[in-house]
Amino acid sequence: MLTSSPSSFSSDVAVALKEPILSHCAQLKEQSKEDIWLIGGGKANALFLDAGLIDEFIFTYIPKTLGKGIRIFEGDASLNSYSLVEHKFYPNGVFQIRFVLKN
Repeated sequence: MLTSSPSSFSSDVAVALKEPILSHCAQLKEQSKEDIWLIGGGKANALFLDAGLIDEFIFTYIPKTLGKGIRIFEGDASLNSYSLVEHKFYPNGVFQIRFVLKN
């Protein structure tokens, strides 16, 4: 869990790292046999994208108005290195697209 307010969480839910988060996550990615999910805000998403730690995106659009909405990425993030490989429409109006990192 990444958070900008760690005091809001108990120690049984969150672990404080003594190393930079990107170094820790790069090690996890190398060691893991499973996928690692990132569900974050614009800052976290941009941080991991800029570091080259994301190899797949799944964006889900839910047709509800939430004020101005939430930015997926902060800054000038680009998906030019990714290819659209799948899209799905669901009967309830949800639309989902999947991008993977180009080889």
